[in-house]
Amino acid sequence: MRQLVPLLIVALSALCCATGPRHERSVIDKVQQSIVRITGKTEDGDLGTCTGIVVKPARILTAAHCVMPITYIDGVVANLAREDTHADLALFVAPSARPNLPLRDAPVQRFEPLVGIGYAFSMTRLTALNVTAFLVDIQPDPAMAPGLLVEGQYIPGMSGGPVVDRDGRMVGIIQQGNVGTGYGVTVPTIKAFLLGL
Repeated sequence: MRQLVPLLIVALSALCCATGPRHERSVIDKVQQSIVRITGKTEDGDLGTCTGIVVKPARILTAAHCVMPITYIDGVVANLAREDTHADLALFVAPSARPNLPLRDAPVQRFEPLVGIGYAFSMTRLTALNVTAFLVDIQPDPAMAPGLLVEGQYIPGMSGGPVVDRDGRMVGIIQQGNVGTGYGVTVPTIKAFLLGL
C-alpha cells in the first residue's frame, strides 16, 4: 500500500493539472507566476508547507494558520507584517520579482466555476483543482469570518493559495478543506485586511 500512495498522488496531480480546456490551462499558467511556496517548521518541529500569493511588490498573502516560527517564502526567510486569526489571513514581507495577482471586484456568483491553486501534498509542483461556488458569504462557525464554500475539496498544502475565476482574477483564498468541500474568505475580507498598504 505504501508504494501505491506516491503513485496515486502523482497520478492525481497530473490529472488535476493536465485536464481542462486550453483556455483554463493558459489562465493557470498566468496565475502561477504570482504564487509562492511557503515552508518552515511548525511549533511541534514538523515540516510545514503552504502556498502564498503576491498581492503587492514584496507582499505575500497567505492563511494565518500557515505562519510558522521561522517562515520561508521560496527559500528566503520572510517577515510577518500583519496577521488576522479571525479571518485566517497573514501578510509577509519577502523579496519577490513575481507579478501581483489582480483581485476581482465583482462578487462570486453561486454555482460559478472557479479554480483553486496550491502546493498540494507539500509537493514542489502546483496543483490546480476545478471547484464550484456553492455557498457565498457563509459563516460555518462564529469563530470564522464569512467566506466562500465550494464543492470540491482542497488538499493539505494548498492553504493560502488563490481561488481564481476563469479570467485568472482572484476571488478568494484557500483556507480549509473537508469532506468534499473547501472554504476560504473572499475579496472584500482580503481588501479590508490589506487596507493601508
